[in-house]
Amino acid sequence: MSSSLKISEDESRFLAYNLLKIVKSFYSFKELEEIFDIPSQNIWRYLALRAIPEKKTALEILEKFKERRLFEYVLKSMLIDESSSFKYLRNPGFLELLGFLTALMLKRYDERVDCTISMPDNYSSSIATLVASYINTPICLSSRSIAIKDPYILSLVRSTGYVDAFTIPRDCFSKEDRVLVVDSGIEDIEVLATLLNYLDRSYTKIVAIMFVSPSREAELSKLELKNKHARILTPRSLIEVLYTILL
Repeated sequence: MSSSLKISEDESRFLAYNLLKIVKSFYSFKELEEIFDIPSQNIWRYLALRAIPEKKTALEILEKFKERRLFEYVLKSMLIDESSSFKYLRNPGFLELLGFLTALMLKRYDERVDCTISMPDNYSSSIATLVASYINTPICLSSRSIAIKDPYILSLVRSTGYVDAFTIPRDCFSKEDRVLVVDSGIEDIEVLATLLNYLDRSYTKIVAIMFVSPSREAELSKLELKNKHARILTPRSLIEVLYTILL
């Protein structure tokens, strides 16, 4: 892995604070005290921004993240039980984790994104909105509604003969924009393929696709992307990038 993935000592405080804020959604203060060997009152002060960890403390916190692989149980439960994916979609900490790690990954690999685009379901819209706020891009929400102004209507014919349709605003991205597509896994692979094909025909460059549901990874072979180098982002791959940075 490129040495550009290493964090500097100055970055350690920022990274330690954000990871502590996220991991608090999965662990109690008492558990965090035992994990990091830091009094819970100090952890509370860090999270409340009443104090900032010294560089030495920040590096020790990051070392514990690397040693204990604190997000592993999230991944394991998602892989063992597909319904857990939807449980985590309702967890603000998990959504923060996806947003923060996506921003971290794109920065480390120097990938520019001009627009974040969601699949037409509420979970994808929520995740895309949070990710866009982290990476500071405009957001484009596809939808099952036709109430939006000047929509482009995308449709696909199901094997049953039923015509399925959803919309995307015409003016939310430009030709040659570099886009990130967010897919929660609620919609099926045919809807995703329809959206990706439209983006390819619109001359955008699909830089990355975020798949939140683990089962989606097995369906990637069905997709035909113009950009064969598009990054596939999953909770596992994003967390692995984090651990690589912490090495």
